[in-house]
Parts: sequence; structure tokens; C-alpha cells
Amino acid sequence: MDDDNVVKPIYYGKIEVQNNGTGVWEPTVEWLNEFLNRSMELSQSLLQLGFSRRVRVLSEMGKIWREKLSLVEEKLAPNISKNTGYSVENVKMDLRLVEEVFNETNIVELFDKGLIGGWRSLDKPVEIIDGEFVWNRPLGVSLIISSGNTVIPAILPAVVSLASGNVTILRPSFSNYQAVVEIFKTLFDLADSSVEGAREMASALLVAYFKHESKVFEHLLASAPLGIVNYWGGEPGRSVIASRVLKNPFHPKLIVNGPLTGLAIIDEESASEKVAYGLARDVVLYDQQLCSSPTYAIFIGSKDSALKFAQRLGEALNNVGRRFPRDLKEGELYNLILLRKNLEIQGVRVFYSENPGNAWTIAVKTLESVTNFAYSLKYPHTIPRRRFIEIIVLKDAKELKETILHLIEDLRRNGVDKFQTASIKVSERNLNHLLKVLYILGIYRVVPIGESFFRTPLEPYDGEFLPKYFTYTMYLRFIEKSDALKHPE
Repeated sequence: MDDDNVVKPIYYGKIEVQNNGTGVWEPTVEWLNEFLNRSMELSQSLLQLGFSRRVRVLSEMGKIWREKLSLVEEKLAPNISKNTGYSVENVKMDLRLVEEVFNETNIVELFDKGLIGGWRSLDKPVEIIDGEFVWNRPLGVSLIISSGNTVIPAILPAVVSLASGNVTILRPSFSNYQAVVEIFKTLFDLADSSVEGAREMASALLVAYFKHESKVFEHLLASAPLGIVNYWGGEPGRSVIASRVLKNPFHPKLIVNGPLTGLAIIDEESASEKVAYGLARDVVLYDQQLCSSPTYAIFIGSKDSALKFAQRLGEALNNVGRRFPRDLKEGELYNLILLRKNLEIQGVRVFYSENPGNAWTIAVKTLESVTNFAYSLKYPHTIPRRRFIEIIVLKDAKELKETILHLIEDLRRNGVDKFQTASIKVSERNLNHLLKVLYILGIYRVVPIGESFFRTPLEPYDGEFLPKYFTYTMYLRFIEKSDALKHPE
């Protein structure tokens, strides 16, 4: 078997592993039990370091990764591209952004705004009102089952978990495993260099891949003393994970970040060339595989204006997409051509590129036939949603709510929970109504067109700040406040 497809766990210290016969090496149950039996001791070692020291170690990891990147990206990028379908250039961009996840200022800001009491409440009780305190504490052991697209969604929760003081078990996907391993080996480099706190943090981290049907994985989920299981993905894995965690006698917290997608909303007053380039960037970067990437667009205005905007968008997709060429998998282009023809037969106006390295498609449809419109989602295995944007034309913003509700129903039938992100550019006359609709429908993020993929350190994930995933809040009060309830003597 190709060495790039052999996955082995990494741990700072001796680890006992077993081979399941498929090129996947897993920790043995016996070793895992021994590791988890030391989890309280390991977590206490992290807490004794203090939050600032833990974050400084993470920051040093980012600096080492920056120095290491030029040596490893040429090997990692083609392999990840092959496994995920992203263009090599897109993968390289993602690997360069890894340093920002380890940035000290970003981590401190995330915790300071993401926890009641701020980051200082991880080290000691913080008074939030006269005589009342909160103390945010780690949950003990975190098991993170990350998504299979880019490396950042895999490493970000692990970074937050370690910064919170948790012993952390990270299970990346098969497709990004080698890159995640390379990233976290920087922690072991620091530990070998005797950087203060690095040895304690390295000893509290296990990176390992488990197949869903693995007996070791089942034991970990159903029997191990976990504090939280954080699963990123959809069905059928979500239901399998949940059923096993519910059997666990330690009753760990289960947080699922399910499959989501993005929606762009534009009106004809705002349909400029700049907006077209912004939407093209959202479509091309990460090839619509992020939970924030727009797979639908709603255009408020006339059909003629929508078609003119689609032409502008096509030009923008040509220019942006050629910088991120991707290799189509066998049969993908043929299926895409069939889909385009099928849409045209249905009366949909289709714009597309004939360049197989940048095979974008724009389908423009009016509201009357929207119920027959989501072809690319109905056949997800044969028609991947990559550089494929469906534009629905509405005459009036008052039609937004019902249209988006219908699209959400269609998403759910096809294994996607709902819209996570709305990327918008509309005029003032439509903005207030649009925001009310998005609020009612439970959209998690509203951002400018062209920035669906970009997150600031202050942003929550799917409606919640990540530090809250991996901590619980202890409440403390040492003065009596119940005078109003006391009986008179």
C-alpha cells in the first residue's frame, strides 16, 4: 500500500498500536484505557500551566509550521487535492492559513469574547456581579471527530480544546489525515526542545484515525470516560456516533456540527461587477464544500437583470477559477454535461465553462419552477456541487421567506441540515426585510458577498462560541442574597 495512505496514530510517548488489515493502525484498547486513566493527571498538568502558557505553546506551534510549510506543502498539497477534489492551489492556501489558527492574539480574543468571564475565568473565579463569580473549567477528555474537507476545521476545535485544558483525542478524516499529523508534530518538536509547557500539552494530545466500524472506536465512544464528543458531519455517521455515545455510562456532552451550506442574496440595484467577483470567489474557493459556501443565490429583480448578472458572474468565474484549476474525477465531466442538458430541457437558462479545469455552471430560474430546480443536490454522488450555483429570480423581496423555506426543505431531503451563511449585497430598501427573514429562519451568519469563507476570531460556529463546547461554567457565591425570601422573625 502507498505510504501516503497508511495512517498511524501519533502520541508523545510510547503507544501500542494494531493494524486492522486496511493500512489503518489504531491504538489498542488496553493502551487507550491506560491513557484515559491518566487523563485527570494530564488535565491537571495543563491547568497548572495556566491559560497564557498554554496559548504561548500553541503560538509557537504556528511559528514552527510557518517555517516548516515550504518543506512539506509540495508533498501534502497534491495528496490532499487528490483525496478531496480541491485544486492544489486551494489546498496550499488552506495550509498557509493554518498559522492563523495558532495565532496568540486570535486565540486570546476568541476566549475573551466567547466565555462569560473571559479567558481569565479559566484560571480562577471571576466576579461578574457583586458577590457572584464564574469559573470556566475543562470537561476532562475531548474526542473530536472532524470533517473531511480542509485541515482548518480539524485543527481549530483541537486547538480550542487544548487551550481550555482538556486532554484531547483528535480523529481527523482519512482525506486530510497526513496534513493534520504534520501540523501537530510541531507540538512534539517543541516538547523535544524543552519549551516550557510543551511536554505537558504534547502528553495530553492523541491524533488517531478510527474507521467507523472499528471495535476500538466503538469502545471509545460507548465506554471511555469522555467529557465531550464533538462530531463534524452528517448521516449516517451522525446517527451511529450518537447511538454509541448515548450508551456511554460517563454521559459525555455530544455536540454535532452537521452539514450546512450557504446562500447568496443580491438585488438588481447591487448587482455590480464587484459583487459578481465576490460571488465568484465564494464559489471557487474551497469549491463550495465549506458549510458557508453558497450553493444557491437569490436575485431580487427582473429576469433580464438576473441574466445580465449571470453573464458578469461567468466572466468572474473564468478569471477567478483559472487561478485554482482542479482535475475532474472520472465521469464527472460527462455527468455534469448531462445535468446541464437536463436543466436546459426543463427551461432553465444555463451558463457554463467548457474548460474542464474550471468547469463552472450557472443555472438561472424563475420562482415558478423552483420546485423542480435542485437537480444537483438530488444526485450528490454523481453530480458533486462544485462551482455550480443556482440562481432563483424573485420579483419582490416579499417572496424571500417562502422561497428560502422551500429550499431548506429540499436541503433536508438531501442530507443537508439548513443554510448556515447568507452572503448578501442588497439595497437599503430591501435590507431590513431581508434581515427579519434571515432571523426568523435561523441563519447563523450574515456576511458580505465575497467573504463567506472568511472568519474572524470573534465568530461563533453554528450559533455557538467554540470555547463553550469544551468547558463548563462553575458558579460561586459566598454571600447571602435571599433576604427578600426570608420569613420575618
